[in-house]
Amino acid sequence: MKRVEKAEKSNRGLRDKLLRQPQKASQGGSRYRRPPADNFLSKDDRLRFECERMDWLLREEWTGAFGPQDRSQTPLRAGSWDYGGDFFGTLEVAGVQLRKALRCMIDVVLGRAGNRQEHPLRTNRGAEAPARTTSDGRPIMRCYVEEGHPQAARLHYVYRREGGVTFLSVRKHDDLRA
Repeated sequence: MKRVEKAEKSNRGLRDKLLRQPQKASQGGSRYRRPPADNFLSKDDRLRFECERMDWLLREEWTGAFGPQDRSQTPLRAGSWDYGGDFFGTLEVAGVQLRKALRCMIDVVLGRAGNRQEHPLRTNRGAEAPARTTSDGRPIMRCYVEEGHPQAARLHYVYRREGGVTFLSVRKHDDLRA
């Protein structure tokens, strides 16, 4: 009986440790790191995993950022966001603090991107340059993830016709690629 109890206690400890790991990832100065490609059978499997993980991290950050009353008034609805194919790679390369990126993404999903100087992504650095658009003509938007230093990170996204948002990339200020 003691062996079974020891094994159960060990399993509980390992489970608790695993459950705490995602929480640590979204706190403080941690950066996004993509899982190694050889951990997956295909690129699609890796992308699916990253989408599910980011969804979980977004919900976790939203839960910590808003109290129960606020969450009931500003729900983070499943399916109201998704990710473009390059999003996770650019998030890793940008080196931005994950928590800052998550807070920015939540603001966009909740319609609060105006507080982050939301504006169209331009075709060049000129303030009057035309907005970059998707193949179906929707303007690509950007807002700040960071501010107050040179080359601060920006989140690029597009509002979907049916509602919601697609996150396209996280890039440095002067990088005008979508």
